[in-house]
Parts: sequence; C-alpha cells; structure tokens
Amino acid sequence: MKARDTSAEAQARYVEALRRSSPEQRLAAAAAMSAEIRSLAEAGVRSRHPEYGPDEVRAAVAEILLGPQLARSARRARTAAAG
Repeated sequence: MKARDTSAEAQARYVEALRRSSPEQRLAAAAAMSAEIRSLAEAGVRSRHPEYGPDEVRAAVAEILLGPQLARSARRARTAAAG
C-alpha cells in the first residue's frame, strides 16, 4: 500500500530496505511504530479530554485502536480476570 504523501522513489527505497531487513529488524520496527501510534492516540485523547484519568484514557485509546466492540470485549475480559 503506497502512502499518499510518499513519492514512488521513496516508496521503492523503503520496500527495498524492508526486504534487506532481518525478521527481527522488521518486528522491532513494527513494534516501534505500534508504540508511536499508541502514544499519538493517547496524546490526542488527553488533548481533547483533559479531565480523563488514566483508566478513561486507556479505554478511549482502546476504542480508537480496536473499535468499540472489541474494546468492550477486552474491558470485560480484563474485569473478569481481575475480579
């Protein structure tokens, strides 16, 4: 999938770099990108809802990243495991 803000040349270089990377390097890059997305989502929620505490921020981020239905299922599972 080509990013809309990336030139064809830059995209080709990126794909080639991925092909040269080891599986461990690709996994590390994916984990870093995932953490960055989560941080950006958390910052956005905190910016829009400064009144939210940590649990509310976590719930809002889960809804953004997982969607409402899966986020609710995850909350129920976490509550059942803790309870």
